[in-house]
Amino acid sequence: MIIHLLGYNLNKNIEVPSSSSGARLRLNKFAGGNGSLSDEQFATFRTALSLVGGDCRKFLAAVQQFAQKEEEKPKAKSRRADVVVRHFLKQRHLNATVRGKTLATNRSELKHFTKEFGDRAIADISANDLQVWLRSLKLQPKGKKNLIGTLKLLFDHAVKLELRADNPTVKLELPKVDQPVPERLSAQRCEALLKDAVRVKARFLTALVLGCFTGMRPAETCRLDWKNISLDEERINIAGSTGKCHRYRWVKISPILRQWLEFIGINKSGPVIPRHDIETYERWRRQLLAIGSDDTWPFDALRHTHASFDYALRGDFNVVASNLGNSPTISRKHYIAPATRAEGEHFLRLTPVYIQALLAAEKTAK
Repeated sequence: MIIHLLGYNLNKNIEVPSSSSGARLRLNKFAGGNGSLSDEQFATFRTALSLVGGDCRKFLAAVQQFAQKEEEKPKAKSRRADVVVRHFLKQRHLNATVRGKTLATNRSELKHFTKEFGDRAIADISANDLQVWLRSLKLQPKGKKNLIGTLKLLFDHAVKLELRADNPTVKLELPKVDQPVPERLSAQRCEALLKDAVRVKARFLTALVLGCFTGMRPAETCRLDWKNISLDEERINIAGSTGKCHRYRWVKISPILRQWLEFIGINKSGPVIPRHDIETYERWRRQLLAIGSDDTWPFDALRHTHASFDYALRGDFNVVASNLGNSPTISRKHYIAPATRAEGEHFLRLTPVYIQALLAAEKTAK
């Protein structure tokens, strides 16, 4: 402790105020070995004093500077954890830093935390407290890992508000999560869906071809406006307000997608999905699935399908990731499922002309 105090301007000749004469006398007394310090304390004191050449004035000045700095430090504010959680969620909402779905997930995850720690001061919650509590939760490893991620954001918020000095989540043991292989639709399944959609003139057809041949997220399709689709420039502009990561990107319109957009017909402006409504998207998707005999639909099926066939044909993670708006690591880990080149080539044959020919052949066969 004494050696730590000497970190304040020890090599400067600082005059000791006259009001400190009593302290100077006590220091002199201790320096002579006649004070009440223990042998260990006195040895430490002698070592510290030797660092300033035995000058008690410098030593006392260092102590005074340290005391003054401690007094000037802002006192830690005491806030209950449940209050910090409410403020954290409110700030995320007001700042529009996340989508509504993500905010709802954060709110649900932090209910567990508030139930356990809500009445405690946020500054008093240790990494060990969190670790013991996490082990007691009946959550799958992935759920616990997601919860830890949200807790990290919460404690970062507390540190920013100067409610505590550190983030205890950095010391937590992350659970091991077995990464499942992404699921996708087969080329045959895509063919069947396109046939059903063309046969009944399904309203979901536009969203289906955009998902299949660009890998756009459902939410991005819902937020997309026709004016951002340009056949002349052969690109679809996805604004930062449209994409999940709040970053602008554009997606190249491939030859097969161009054929489908020309077949469907492009409007000059207006939402691709009425009112940019995800509920409408889902309702139209379910209506299309109800037409066929197979209603299976893996999570994020169209995005996984496009990424898988795109990689099977290109063999380049960087290009696939650029189209998806993700890093190559994320794309490889979460979106690309095994697919053969032959199946990818079958996928690229699914043009409007090809689908119409299949429907015509089926009609003739009947």
